[in-house]
Amino acid sequence: MDSVCGSNKKKGRNHDNPIGEMHLQENRSNEALVKFQEGLAIAQTTGNKSKVVQALIQIGRIYFDRSEYEVASERYIQALDISKSITDGVGQSNALLGLGDIYQTQAKHAKAKEYYMESLEVARRAEYHVGRANAYSGLGDVHKSCSQYDLAKKRYNQLLEVSTNVGYEMGRANAYDGLGDVYRLQSHYKEAEESYKQLLEISAGIGYDIGRANALSGLGDVHRARSEYQKAEEYYVQLLQTSTNAQYYWGMVAAFMSLGEIHRNRAKYFEAEECYTKLLEKASTTGDDSGLANGLRELGGVLKARSQYGQAKECFTKALSIYMGMLLRRQREAEDCWSNLLDIASSTGDSLGRANALREIANICKTRSEYTRSEAGLVQSLKIYSDIGDDVGRANALHDLGSILLERLKYDQAEDYFTKAMRVYTLTGEEVGRSNSFQGLGDVHQARLRYSEAEGCYNQSLDIAKRIQYELGQANAFQGLGDVNAARFKNTEAERYYVKLLDITSGMGNDMGRCNALQGLGDVYQARSRREEAKECYNLLLEVAAGVGNGIGEVNAYQGLGDIHRSLSEYSEARKCYHRSLDTASRIEYHIGQANALQGLGEVYQARSKFTAAERSYLRLLEISSNIGYDMGLASAFKGLAEIHHVRSSYAEAEEWFTQLRDLSTRNGSDTGRANAYIGLGDVLLSRSRLSDAETSYITAMNIFLDVGEEKGHADAIARLKALSQLS
Repeated sequence: MDSVCGSNKKKGRNHDNPIGEMHLQENRSNEALVKFQEGLAIAQTTGNKSKVVQALIQIGRIYFDRSEYEVASERYIQALDISKSITDGVGQSNALLGLGDIYQTQAKHAKAKEYYMESLEVARRAEYHVGRANAYSGLGDVHKSCSQYDLAKKRYNQLLEVSTNVGYEMGRANAYDGLGDVYRLQSHYKEAEESYKQLLEISAGIGYDIGRANALSGLGDVHRARSEYQKAEEYYVQLLQTSTNAQYYWGMVAAFMSLGEIHRNRAKYFEAEECYTKLLEKASTTGDDSGLANGLRELGGVLKARSQYGQAKECFTKALSIYMGMLLRRQREAEDCWSNLLDIASSTGDSLGRANALREIANICKTRSEYTRSEAGLVQSLKIYSDIGDDVGRANALHDLGSILLERLKYDQAEDYFTKAMRVYTLTGEEVGRSNSFQGLGDVHQARLRYSEAEGCYNQSLDIAKRIQYELGQANAFQGLGDVNAARFKNTEAERYYVKLLDITSGMGNDMGRCNALQGLGDVYQARSRREEAKECYNLLLEVAAGVGNGIGEVNAYQGLGDIHRSLSEYSEARKCYHRSLDTASRIEYHIGQANALQGLGEVYQARSKFTAAERSYLRLLEISSNIGYDMGLASAFKGLAEIHHVRSSYAEAEEWFTQLRDLSTRNGSDTGRANAYIGLGDVLLSRSRLSDAETSYITAMNIFLDVGEEKGHADAIARLKALSQLS
């Protein structure tokens, strides 16, 4: 449990209303708000726009601290607009900083970074040193949240340097706070302890209770990591006292969580239960769903350790109901709850509970592209469902196995599992399951370029879904039909289905479905060179996905924007988008997203003749794809590496990579991939003056393209053969 890096940890900012600021530092936010609003009214009456900007930023900060982010954002945007109109660099910098803080707290790190960078640039131009310091602090927090520790230390040291030079003690405190966190996260405990002690000393000197609480929390965490539990407990007790006196909610939560964990590690279960119960009371009072879920999960662990399985199960189930609402943000916590429920089911002989927990854990692992682990869990659950005669559970497990194998491009096995699931669903009369199975079979046929068969399956899925009024099934079918038509370059039909998908998911309030529709429309518009409309869709996808915590949607949006910029040869912008896609995918452990972003980066570097950088990207792509069994990523890596070696005249290596691409494509049944490999081999053999072998490769590629109806590839192979004949 990491108490320090929670998203609600406060940091001080420098402001200019001393009475309001005093109330704010003492956590009397209502009194502070009154004073800041009085200041706003006076400034508006006198027409002092600079003071209006200051007051709006201070009011925005109060709403930010209350987690009322929409209201806070409105105030910051008002301040930003006014400050721009009067060329107030200080106001602009602070307003941008506030907007960055909102996005950082919501884990929208890429957007936060944009605002912090803009705030920094404005502060530099205005020679506003405190603003520079605050921007460095925000940027350090972004890098820390993304586990980019070296970059985080760089920013915190810049913060420390600027703050020391201008005597900004709050900035120095924030620098040592951030450095302490980074060192601790890197297990550099001596440096972390030194940083937290500096933070403690500075905070005491300026009467900054929140900084003092953060330092005590950090020092407790350092000693706990060293297994020095007595010393850690002393710091956490001080943390609780300080935070209670200052009414610092984050500090109180951190204290209860940390003390509970120490008591639990010492098998002092009643004391641990008391801490977690107090945490639950606090979280319930403040409406903190995340704190409530965490408290329930920890309390469940204590009750489980005391063999109070019924109560423990109730706690884990309640925690899960909260985590599932934010699953894309809280996968690890949800998985932990299911793992505990699995343990309880095993201890109590609850076979159905075991099977259900295994299946849920497997599906969470699937969202992280941990396919081997996911598949193993589903195979276990399938056996249990079969043993206890639960036909619906058995069919669900079969269907889930089909989905995993489809993503791993193992089409024969996927088709087999979907077909078996269909049979069981038909026997049990499960129409929802039948609709889903037709959907799965359609996905398999589409992946194998059997578009007519795929379209037939999607239409059968749609017919069933309409008959039983299964809206989600209708949405999935619309998406499948849109994808099939897009793949056949029937973009008008594809657009029609994606619009239907957007309409039905909007009506359902299904933002995940809206994300899929926006991505589909963006892809279609991009394919039709309607790039402005494509950009609009990807940007809206980014907004919707960020709003619901759909990290995968954010990854895909950045990927789509990167692809647009790359198609326009705007390589610098493309690289930025791919890096954002990569950073987001890495943060949420979405390995396919990482692979796709690395492919895009490789292609950008390759197009700019930066072959060393391209090679690094393709080798990382190869590593990730190998680890997760992602054949599509492997194919892209093989192709990219082969092309780089060909350009470098490293013909033996190029031939080896193209051969690996050919063999992989043969194994997974990708005729197009196999044909492209033969084209590449032909090019390499031609460069080596092996004209007869090159001709054989081109002819093989031509015939494959002809068989699968790939007109462009077929024409390309013929063009190469004609050029070769002129050399003979």
